[in-house]
Amino acid sequence: MLDLFADAEPWQEPLAPGAVILRRFATSRAAALLAGIDEVTAVSPFRHMVTPGGYTMSVAMANCGELGWATNERAIFMPRTIPLPASRGPRCLLFFRRSATRPP
Repeated sequence: MLDLFADAEPWQEPLAPGAVILRRFATSRAAALLAGIDEVTAVSPFRHMVTPGGYTMSVAMANCGELGWATNERAIFMPRTIPLPASRGPRCLLFFRRSATRPP
């Protein structure tokens, strides 16, 4: 398959103070990231949450680590306990933590 951006180097796109898009940042680690997502979602499946107004969100989310997104009839929030079959989501994979904190 032809990849028009195969030679493009990773770069940063500033959005606002403290917020940056890291373009092509994960390309070299894509296979490992996808395998990690499969591992997490085997325990914490993707969910379409419902907003406090009763609307189903178009994005599907899964959680891992100490905090994750949840909703109820009043708010969208980050509880300490995720409403899953188990009381907590899976541990955040060390690979994800390292990827998230690694400088670009």
